[in-house]
Amino acid sequence: MNDMLAQVATNTETAKNPGNAVLYECVQTIISVESEAGLRQLAINILGRFLLNRDNNIRYVALNVLGRVALDDLAAVQRHRNTIVECLKDPDVSLRQRALDLIYVMVQQDNVQELTTEMLNYLVVASAEQRASIGSHILDTVERFSPSAEWRVNTLITLLSIAGGDVDDAVVSSTVMYIAQEEMLYSQTVHKLFSMMKNDSQQLGLVHCAVWCIGEYGERLLQSCPASLAQNEDKVYPAVTASDVVEGLHEILVMHNANETTKSLTLTALAKLTLRFSHDPTVTPRISELVQQYKASMAVELQQRSVEYGFLLGTEPAAATSIADLGGLRNETLTRMPVIDPAAFAARRAVIDEDEDGEVMAAGNSGAIGTLQAPTSNGTAAGGSNLLDLDDIFGGSAAPVAPAAAAPAAQAVPQHPKTQSTEDILADIFSTPSAGAGASAVLAPTFAAPAQPTAQPLQPTGGDLLTQLGGVEPTAAPMGSNPSATVAAPGSGAAAPAPGAQPQAWPAAAPVVAPQAAAAQTSPGTAEFVAFEKAGLLLKFTLSKPDAADNTKTMVTVTFSNSSAVGMEGLVLQVATPKFLTLQMQPPSGTSLSPNNGNTTTQVFTLTNPQHGVKNLAVKLRIQYKSKLAVGGEQQITETAQVTQFPFAF
Repeated sequence: MNDMLAQVATNTETAKNPGNAVLYECVQTIISVESEAGLRQLAINILGRFLLNRDNNIRYVALNVLGRVALDDLAAVQRHRNTIVECLKDPDVSLRQRALDLIYVMVQQDNVQELTTEMLNYLVVASAEQRASIGSHILDTVERFSPSAEWRVNTLITLLSIAGGDVDDAVVSSTVMYIAQEEMLYSQTVHKLFSMMKNDSQQLGLVHCAVWCIGEYGERLLQSCPASLAQNEDKVYPAVTASDVVEGLHEILVMHNANETTKSLTLTALAKLTLRFSHDPTVTPRISELVQQYKASMAVELQQRSVEYGFLLGTEPAAATSIADLGGLRNETLTRMPVIDPAAFAARRAVIDEDEDGEVMAAGNSGAIGTLQAPTSNGTAAGGSNLLDLDDIFGGSAAPVAPAAAAPAAQAVPQHPKTQSTEDILADIFSTPSAGAGASAVLAPTFAAPAQPTAQPLQPTGGDLLTQLGGVEPTAAPMGSNPSATVAAPGSGAAAPAPGAQPQAWPAAAPVVAPQAAAAQTSPGTAEFVAFEKAGLLLKFTLSKPDAADNTKTMVTVTFSNSSAVGMEGLVLQVATPKFLTLQMQPPSGTSLSPNNGNTTTQVFTLTNPQHGVKNLAVKLRIQYKSKLAVGGEQQITETAQVTQFPFAF
């Protein structure tokens, strides 16, 4: 068979299309069967000749087949590298895209500089829709095959200068990370970025990277430096005055295409320059003037930064009398950012990717089961990532949780710390309650487990988290079957502990979207509470036990209502749960809500908690609907909510 294929491939006339068709099928056969290495080399050479054909269809199929065989016979494909690169200059966009895909596969350590240059050249003429994808591929190529740190940083800066307004934010973040890792490149990099920012401020990705570097390493602009680390480098960046640096950032603040992120980064850079240029007394007043311009900004983020930085700089009235008492707060707040460990960053990103692969969203009538990596007893995932109430499902991150102080067993009425953050309280929701030194100092009303009671719930007398957020104090009667445990009524202090019972400490479940009322018991075995309320849309959860003999199952009936003046169409509810829960969803009764509470619709889902009594229920919601506009048309709206205020008895 090999001899026959070799004879057909060698003797077939290629002057006309029938001959090319026979050769194409011959090549397909050689690639599909286990043929000799020499015969596969002949097939790839035929594809190389196809690339020289004037017919774009023949060139397209050649690129397509080469892309399939490149992983197995990369060395043979590399011989036609110049011909493939020339296809990037073809007017046909489909040919250019196929050639670009093939070049990604062909990149190796020995040709990374040449092929990356070709990709950057193509990026200049690429359409806006392609730029984000090409930028991500170039970043991946640079990370895997970079020959030196200087080349990597310069290549990423060039990428941002070409398509900084179109690439993904990850490209900007990675560029900043790689710059921060190379201290010997600080001077030339900040000079280069400052010069490029002054000449072209249209690429916001480049501007954001430059502003960040100026805030961190701005003092190096005051001295001249060579343009590269090469010993024979003749180009030198001249020194820049401190006032010119500040005015350069002022131009960024007032440029027409500056968005809120741009201005936020610039305000932070200006505040940091007060430390970098502390030797120049004329700079700080000008920086303070620029920062104070946003005290009355309509953007809350800019207004907050302006006021806080004004306090640190001593320009706020509240700070005028206490600036001497700030001590090292200003220096500590505005100091240089620590260098990111690339290995830790890659490990964290891998864990996040793994978590995302393991998550399943349940939507509408899909009946899917939501999953999330189960946390260990300290509230973190087994892989080392902190899972703060399903934040990884829809994006977001959580701060690590510090161990809480021990709760004295004899303390009957503990107080809530006023500075306790919502994140600190929510971080332990999925962790197992424990007594002794590892117990949390934050106590809340709870219910005894149906079997093997180990705790006596306590009731805080001061305002709990719900009260601090403007909600109402939780009121509920005990629903457990343990007669030895007693639940204190709100405001009445702690209940008398039963003989042999130990105090239990578990964190209060706090609402996330808005202050909401705690779950109220409506009848034995049921409870209801408002899970979400925004822009007239209200979701009320009614909880019940479908099987009195099975405490692990909880049926949740979601009632949707619309109190706004506009109707809502295409209503879709998605639910995500931790991995230890099992979720089953039923179809909704409807997908439309009339204005002014004209109607309601319901949807039921069932949660199965095998660790009932140890871990509380918690879900995350995604609500999507179309809101009718007063001027006509519809607006697609997506909201997310974190629901953690399930009664412990459920």
